[in-house]
Amino acid sequence: MALTATGDWTIGVVCDGVSMSPRAERAAQVATTVGAARLAAGLREGVLPETALEDAAAHAGRAVSALAVSVDAAPACTYVAGIAGPEGIWCAWIGDSRAYWLPDEGTCLALTEDDSGQHEALTAWLGADADDSPARTRSYRPQGNRPAAAPHGRTDPPPVRRRRAACRTHPRPAPNTARTRPS
Repeated sequence: MALTATGDWTIGVVCDGVSMSPRAERAAQVATTVGAARLAAGLREGVLPETALEDAAAHAGRAVSALAVSVDAAPACTYVAGIAGPEGIWCAWIGDSRAYWLPDEGTCLALTEDDSGQHEALTAWLGADADDSPARTRSYRPQGNRPAAAPHGRTDPPPVRRRRAACRTHPRPAPNTARTRPS
């Protein structure tokens, strides 16, 4: 996980290694580091938030792909990045790591949707064996002030687990026919 700031922007990146891939922890570490650095650089240069997020995810994906010895031995991870600034929040994701908006009052809001298909199989990830799909992005103009990100498997929006009952999430998208990573 990386949490940093540049100018008026707060940046958070969370990556989670795909358990069936070799060196998954290293993939997550590299993606987090590269994604956060690229986001900070883009925002400092005045790039639009959506563009900075897409560029950072693409760079993180190339960095993780470079770790592969072969396509059959490819480290992999999921990716979620969020940025908060004076005009709102933006997030980008690939895989099933999640981002939430935690308002000061009221219920939380899931900002991401898992990239998964039948039987909740992962359909998107970063790695040499991944499809070259761009990150999905979303923006939100909130009233409160607490964005949060969580790796796959975390069902409660961190860091306020006690608010579990108050949190509502969007229904899962319909299963798709996208390529799945073998389990």
